[in-house]
Amino acid sequence: MNSAALRKFPRAYRALAQSGLFSPIPLLALVQLLLCWLRFGGSVYMVAAWGAWRFPNRTALVEPGQEVTYRQLVARADRLAGALEQGFSPRTVGILGRNRIAYVESLLACARLGADTVLLNPMSGPQQLQAFLRSQKLDLLLCDREFRPRIEAALEPIRREERPTVVELEGARSLLESKTAKPAGRFRVSPRSGSLILLTSATTGPAKKVRRKPSLEEALGLVTGLLENLRPHTGEATLLTVPLLHGHGLATLVLSLALGSPLFLFPKAGPDEFLRCVEERKIKVLVLVPTILYRLLEAAHPHHDLSSLRAIFCGSAPLDAGLATRALERFGDVLYNLYGSSETGVISLATPEDLRRAPATVGKVLLGVDLRIQGERQSAIPAGEPGHIFIVRGRAAISTGDVGYLDAEGRLFLLGRADDLLICGGENVFPEAIESRVNQALEYVLESAVMGIPDPEYGQALHLFVVLKTGHAGITPEAIARDLEPLFPRTLRPKKITVLSELPKNLAGKVLRYKLQDPG
Repeated sequence: MNSAALRKFPRAYRALAQSGLFSPIPLLALVQLLLCWLRFGGSVYMVAAWGAWRFPNRTALVEPGQEVTYRQLVARADRLAGALEQGFSPRTVGILGRNRIAYVESLLACARLGADTVLLNPMSGPQQLQAFLRSQKLDLLLCDREFRPRIEAALEPIRREERPTVVELEGARSLLESKTAKPAGRFRVSPRSGSLILLTSATTGPAKKVRRKPSLEEALGLVTGLLENLRPHTGEATLLTVPLLHGHGLATLVLSLALGSPLFLFPKAGPDEFLRCVEERKIKVLVLVPTILYRLLEAAHPHHDLSSLRAIFCGSAPLDAGLATRALERFGDVLYNLYGSSETGVISLATPEDLRRAPATVGKVLLGVDLRIQGERQSAIPAGEPGHIFIVRGRAAISTGDVGYLDAEGRLFLLGRADDLLICGGENVFPEAIESRVNQALEYVLESAVMGIPDPEYGQALHLFVVLKTGHAGITPEAIARDLEPLFPRTLRPKKITVLSELPKNLAGKVLRYKLQDPG
């Protein structure tokens, strides 16, 4: 541990202790953590094993019709790891599935083996899967049964000797129960420490692999900043509506396992199921993306008892200022907005107080994050002026791909993606700014998206895609154009307006702009 990390450790320890992370007996919990770390390394399996040591009989995971305790979860992961080692000895494993207990068991088993584990996106089509499988060598691919046909189609053109072995997660359960599988904990622990590999959200094109191991100093700073603001506590029932394959979902899993908090999972569900779960299971922490937050607000009625909610953590996609205000009015001061990326991890956090004062903010930069806002020539920019957002680690400056600014109180605001920037008549235009204004001004618009199109007069003009709210199907593009006239100067009025039934999005709720198409 270097000197910088040592200076941060006391504050980090206080934040960890206040969360109840070292319960039930702090000194014993610390010794157990050290022993788990020495035996299993810093992996998600290590966190689960530490939880099983402290809270063996607590509920760890719940899905409709099934739940497991910490002891059961780790024992089943051990059994599956033994079966996988005996049958396949994989070094690189892909997992393609939905939020289920079987998914988590497979994730833990791969970590136990020390295998590099790639979390694949269920939204990937056969062509995307094929491109990934051609470029990345996998020994084993674990998948939900529903994705088997898609995988077979993707593997068809690939030479047989280059294909990974495909095992359905439902089939992995039979391996887990196999009499030939080695008993839990009896197989050799791999001397190598495997990596957990996430894929970028692919909003502008094909997904890319991200393999990230933060330094101890960075990790201590981030953990301290998050815990001091979010104030999680051991044993809090948590509902995860975000896919586990994203950093947001994965971080929730790790934190829940460490805190001994039951985590509720749904392979597929809508707002009614989520609201029912909050009511019946007295959910304290709700983790979601803006799309789910909107749907919950639309579905929630006054008779829904949501008083158990202590915190709603929103992230993975831009949170509209109007939506943030509506959520605060309906749920109270429990909404938090997180900003980050697969490449950089969590960057900033907006508390309910921040969102009350400035609903459009993504909050203040977290402890341990070195954020810089720079101009086109990589020069520093004063507070209040927009620029490109970079995260600095050592001598490296990592671009987030976003443009934004800091206000006088240190709150960060995003203007949009740098690669989405449009120049209309010499004026810089960020699609998110246009979309936010359209969504707030036109009460019949559910959501919108903007793309640039060539224009002989302005160089680029705006193509506006809108989704109408229920009951407003008769609204025409011409009517929308008339309503937009007083809102924008001539250069920013959309030259083309298309009404869609829905916007193309990834599982995190981000709009896939490259998939926007005019159905006509």
